[in-house]
Amino acid sequence: MSAPSRMFARAVAPLGAAGTRLAWRTAGVAMVLHWLQGLRSATLLDYLGARPLGFHLAGLGGLLLVALGPRLALLVPLAAAWSWLCYAVPAGAAGPMVKVVDEYALFALLPLLAVASACVTWSEGHIGDRGRPAESAGQRWVLRICVTAALGFAALHKLNTDFLAPATSCADLAGRLSEFWAVPAPAPAPWTLVALEALAVPLLWFYPRLGLLWTIALVAGLGHIGPAAFNTLLLGAALGFVPERDVAALAVTLRRRGLWLALAGLVLLSISHALYRGPNNWSIFAVFQAVLLLAACLAAVGLRDAAGSWSFAPRRSRLRLPGGPHHRSFAVATIALLLALGSSPYLGLKYRYSFAMLSNLRVDDARWNSLIVPRQIRLTRHDPFVHVLRVEPALPRGKKREPVLAPGVYSPDEFRRRFEAARRHQRRSALELRYHGQLLKSPDLAADLNILGFVESLPGAPLYQPALTLRAPQPCIH
Repeated sequence: MSAPSRMFARAVAPLGAAGTRLAWRTAGVAMVLHWLQGLRSATLLDYLGARPLGFHLAGLGGLLLVALGPRLALLVPLAAAWSWLCYAVPAGAAGPMVKVVDEYALFALLPLLAVASACVTWSEGHIGDRGRPAESAGQRWVLRICVTAALGFAALHKLNTDFLAPATSCADLAGRLSEFWAVPAPAPAPWTLVALEALAVPLLWFYPRLGLLWTIALVAGLGHIGPAAFNTLLLGAALGFVPERDVAALAVTLRRRGLWLALAGLVLLSISHALYRGPNNWSIFAVFQAVLLLAACLAAVGLRDAAGSWSFAPRRSRLRLPGGPHHRSFAVATIALLLALGSSPYLGLKYRYSFAMLSNLRVDDARWNSLIVPRQIRLTRHDPFVHVLRVEPALPRGKKREPVLAPGVYSPDEFRRRFEAARRHQRRSALELRYHGQLLKSPDLAADLNILGFVESLPGAPLYQPALTLRAPQPCIH
C-alpha cells in the first residue's frame, strides 16, 4: 500500500475501542444539543442565517460524530470549527447572536487533543491492529484529563466567599429548577455543589464505576436547569474512565433487555414532558435524559459485575501516562496547558475559557474573594478593568435594557459601551475612575475631550467578565 493510501486509511478508520467510541458519540450528542439550544421560536432558515457558518459546522460535525464515531478525518474539521468559535466569539466575528460561552473551551480541547494524541501515537510506530491498544489508551487519557480539568477547576474557582454565601451564590439550583420543571426541589447549601464537583475527580480515577454514578448525579442536576449540552459533554468525557468490559456487558444487556429498557425510557420521557414548563425546546432535555438513562445502565452493569467479583480496589495504574516517550511528553505538555488555562484568572491573564463559569469568582484589584489562591500569585500588577468610582449626578436609564454607567468594575469593552450610552443623554455628570492604578477625573463626561480620548485608547479585553460590583459581594453572573 502506498504512503498516501496508508494516510487515507488512518484518517477514515475508527479511533479507539468500543468504550472510547461510545464516549465520543456522547460528545457528538452534546455538540448537536448545543446547536439545538439556540433554535427556539425561530424558523430553521432564519436560524441558519443568524448564526455563523462555523457554528453550524460544529453542530453538523457533532451529528456525523454520533453516526460515524471518532475518525481523524472528522475530528480535524471539528477541532477547527470549535477553535474558530473560541476565537471569533470574543472577537465579535461571530455576530451579535453568539455570546462568549466558557464551555467552548472544552468543546474545542477534546477534538484538538484527540487529533494530537492519535498523530503522536502513530509517530511512535503504533499503526494498524497492533497499535489499537496504544491508540485507544491515548484517546481515553485525553477524555479523562479534560473532564478532570473541567471539574477540578470548577470546584477550585467556587471556593470563594461569594459563592459559599447563600445570598450571592450561583448555587441556587432549587430556584433555577423550578423555572424549568414542576417538581419540588430542596435548596442545597453552596458547599454541596463544590463537594460534588471536587469528589467526582478522585472517584473517576480510582473507582470509575462509582465515579460515573457520581458524575451522572452531578450532571443530572446541573443539566436540567439549562446547560444540557455542556453537561452531556462532561458525561461523555467521563465515559473515558469506564472499563471496556463494562461496555461489552452493556451491549449484551441491551440485546437481552433492550425492549424493556426502551419501554421504561418512554414512560420516563412521558413524565418528563408532563412536568416540563421551561422556555427551551423540551426535546433537548429528552435527548439529555436518554443519554443519562444509557449512562446509568452502563454504571449499573459495571457495579453489578464488580460486586460479583469483589473488584472494588482502587486502580492506581490509571495515573500512569500512556504511550511511548513522545506520547508521554505530549501528555505532560497537555497537563501544563490545562493548568495554565484553569489558573489564568489568578495569574491575571484572562477569565473566560478557564472553567470558572457560574463561580462568583473575583480576582481583581477591587475584590479578591478566593479562599485558596492568594493574591500574590498574580503576574500582573493591576487588572485590566476600568474601576468607576463615582458618577454624579447618577445617570438615568434610557431604554429598558440600556446599560447604565454607574459605580462598578467594567471590562474595557463594557465600559466603552456604557460610556457611549451615557454621552447620548447629553447630561452633565462628573466621572471619577481608576485604570491600571491611575486616577482619572472628569467634570463633564459628555463634553470632556480628555475622557473621550481615554475611552478611545482602551484596548479590547473580551476574555474578562463584563460588569462587576465595586466592592460589595459579587452576585451570580455567568
